[in-house]
Amino acid sequence: MREVAAALPGHEDPTDVDIALACAEADPEPFLETALERRLGTGALLRALRVAHRNAPDPWRARRATGRVLKEPYRLDWALIAAARLGRRLPRTAADVLARRPDCPPEVAVVLRSGQPARPGRGLPPPAPEPAARQPWRPPPSTWVPEWRPPGDTGPLGESAESARHALRTMSVAFDAREDPGAVTLAHLGAVIERGQLSAFEVAPLVRPAGPLTSWVGQGSGCADVSRAAWSGRAALHVETAAHPDPPDARNTRDAGGGLTA
Repeated sequence: MREVAAALPGHEDPTDVDIALACAEADPEPFLETALERRLGTGALLRALRVAHRNAPDPWRARRATGRVLKEPYRLDWALIAAARLGRRLPRTAADVLARRPDCPPEVAVVLRSGQPARPGRGLPPPAPEPAARQPWRPPPSTWVPEWRPPGDTGPLGESAESARHALRTMSVAFDAREDPGAVTLAHLGAVIERGQLSAFEVAPLVRPAGPLTSWVGQGSGCADVSRAAWSGRAALHVETAAHPDPPDARNTRDAGGGLTA
């Protein structure tokens, strides 16, 4: 076989090139079988197309796999391909790709697109639409809306902005009423902000001592308040305290009479 391959003139035919490459191997037989399958076997092409279509999980990947198979140098027998389409042995994805090839005969294109023999006067059906490109997965939009709750009791802060400012200047703030029943609590501060008496920007610097407010911001309970609705005064107070440029140590020293400024 090597002598015959060496005597072939020119190797212009792709089949001759495959045979010459196969004969250069130590054991040419399997390489010759591969060349025969790829060059002469339309049946091998149909088997490869069915395997690619069967293993693809969606039409988009099936079209890509079919395109990769058809890029290989199979020698196509269009009569056999049309017979496979009529016998429902050719995947629809492969039939659409083959019908778009420029070397596909018109009568075969009719068979590939319609699944019926070409007849005089029967028009060519439109090509199948291209599958839509795959879109990246996005989580579904959330429909959860936090329940609105009316503002709570302002306590010692009163019902006006002036009463709230006066109380914050003269009274200490506690985390909750269990520590000091008569003190201003964080719940009172949130109610004042929700009622619009004062803004969180104005409330945060007035809190004395700073410890209950700044320690609450750094704990999990304060982070849970941030996850509430935007109308929550506790959430607004948390954000404003976290963004305040005056660090807790400096504020505590100033409260103690040290006179340290921000």
